[in-house]
Amino acid sequence: GSSVAENTSFINGLNTTNFRNGLGFSIVPFEFYDTIQVKTGGYSAKYGRSTGGVQNARSKSGSNEFDFGINMYVDSDIETSANTFSADNTMDEYSEKNYDIYASGALIQDRVFFYGLYSKEDYSSEYYGLTSGRGYKAERDGDFWGAKLDAYITDNHRIEMTGFSDERDTVEGAYSYDSATKQTGDFLGNTYYRSGGDNWIITYTGDLTDAIQLKVSKGESNANRTTEPATANIPVVYQVTADDGFVPLGDWTSFSIEQGEDVRESLRADLTWDLGEHFLEIGIDNEDNVSTNATINSGGVYWLLHPTNDRSPYICDVATECPSGQNARRRTYSSGGSFNVKSDAYYIQDTWTVNDQITLELGLRNETFTNYNSDGLEFVTVKDQWAPRVS
Repeated sequence: GSSVAENTSFINGLNTTNFRNGLGFSIVPFEFYDTIQVKTGGYSAKYGRSTGGVQNARSKSGSNEFDFGINMYVDSDIETSANTFSADNTMDEYSEKNYDIYASGALIQDRVFFYGLYSKEDYSSEYYGLTSGRGYKAERDGDFWGAKLDAYITDNHRIEMTGFSDERDTVEGAYSYDSATKQTGDFLGNTYYRSGGDNWIITYTGDLTDAIQLKVSKGESNANRTTEPATANIPVVYQVTADDGFVPLGDWTSFSIEQGEDVRESLRADLTWDLGEHFLEIGIDNEDNVSTNATINSGGVYWLLHPTNDRSPYICDVATECPSGQNARRRTYSSGGSFNVKSDAYYIQDTWTVNDQITLELGLRNETFTNYNSDGLEFVTVKDQWAPRVS
């Protein structure tokens, strides 16, 4: 019952979900994972900030035995989608290759273990418009690295350290395109998309007694969200056509120019107590999210030209505001700042083994959100979001 913008994704306890719009999460090669839990419903009070599903993944770890390997994955389109009103999907092309090299082993036998992965991505795609008169060819170059270190201080106390970077740069070239002849024309310029960033989390796990365990985690996730066209100084210009279409004019390549970065700092502590028939969990789950952004139209202005003014909704009301004949609308747009959201939660969960056939999971979670504007002033506070969990 939820949308694709209402899921969360964890890697070794680090929330890597895009908190700006909820769509997607850090891009990690499949080879880096050891296990992936997908909870589509009925998850415990331990998890929150989601009305959809939860992906809870663990990365690989080292052991006393040295391990080494390489592999390659290849993916490409073998069939295209049908055309829509605006997209010439039959012209789509897509290809992706990933090259992985990994190693793991013990730095100190029985005590300190490592796992490391380097992944090289080679990605290309093409897509074209039926009404826009534009075609796009993109190439992405990504160098992923990830490392996991496990240190056993004693048999009952250990520290996990995980770090990875999913920084990626995509170069997308814009071309003029004739959908009637399926011909690509002049090269108009490149747009550069920067995404991903560095991520890390450190977790202490202590077996305080045979029945009580404490786990404390501190982590940070960074994501670049920048769009920089090479034609950033050229204004956006569209012209309305007789059939209600929009034709781009000029050599601009990207409608908006955006510079942005998201940073999530997280702290959580979980205490578990095994009482036999009852397995109790209590904990806190706090996040401090900062989103920095600055967006303007390419060239600082957006022009919409109407040569005949016979379709007034695109410009203004003809009878009261617009003179007859040619008209143009000029729009300027500028938005930006640094915005902070503090999200605190605590929970309690009981897994009760009633008998051999019945297990009850009873939980309660409380969330608090405080949003701050670009001046650092609080403008929204939502308290006492009690969420009972029963399964």
